[in-house]
Amino acid sequence: MTWMPAGPPGRPAGESAPACGAARADAPALAHAREASAACAPHDARVPMLVAAGVVTYAAAAWWSSRHLPWLALALAVAPFVWLAAAFALARPAAGGAWQRAGRWLPLLALCAALAAGWEPLLANVLLVYLVQHVGAHAALGWMFGASLRPGRTPLCTEFASWGHWRMTPQLVWYTRQVTRVWVAFFAGVAAVSLALFAAASPAAWMLFSSVLGPLLTAALFVVENLARRRYLPPDNRMGLMATWRAIQARARSQGKPAPQACPPSSPPFPSTPFPPHNPAEPDEPTRPRAERPRP
Repeated sequence: MTWMPAGPPGRPAGESAPACGAARADAPALAHAREASAACAPHDARVPMLVAAGVVTYAAAAWWSSRHLPWLALALAVAPFVWLAAAFALARPAAGGAWQRAGRWLPLLALCAALAAGWEPLLANVLLVYLVQHVGAHAALGWMFGASLRPGRTPLCTEFASWGHWRMTPQLVWYTRQVTRVWVAFFAGVAAVSLALFAAASPAAWMLFSSVLGPLLTAALFVVENLARRRYLPPDNRMGLMATWRAIQARARSQGKPAPQACPPSSPPFPSTPFPPHNPAEPDEPTRPRAERPRP
């Protein structure tokens, strides 16, 4: 069974279509919706488990090798940089000639040359390489989430949610904007604590934080945010952890295209005051009956 975005698949009788979706009610938009649904198929449910297992394995290997095998610790430290450079080289550019495609290999070649020339000095400063990796990754994520909060931009968590919800209500837009801010603060805090521990604490304490506590804190924030949805969002606006992962996958595979029902950044407007927490005891507003389909 193909996974479909959460929310009503139809429109209540007598209700006009949202202004942001009217312009996309054509064949390309429908094809785009099918692509989003296919990207969120249930077989992708095993991907989060593989990602989590990979993160745990990498953290355990980095922790153990830093105490017993320095050369393996250095290889694990530079592996993400090599992977990013290789992914950039193998990615297909939207346009460009042979020289431009060949130029995409320069970062990977330069990185390999630098590693070959400076392997011995780096081997004596493995923790410094891990510091650059750890702080750099969190700083880059914080900048990416924070840049999406600028005026005229759509918050990144709002983009993710638009791939999992059929309609983006004002309350959902407000909530996802606050979640984006929380992630910005989290990434900045982790980077700051990492620098402080590296400067003032022992190497073992810093490795414990960066390799073990950091991933656990990230997972804990996912769980806490998922619980917060029950307080601040009505049932129709909630997604579980697996649905959230599928929406992120769909957003990543969209290659920058907006979700089929996505609104521009200025619509719907962001409320100036926070929405009150959702009270499960209060009944939700009844929905009007949908228009009956014409019988053949």
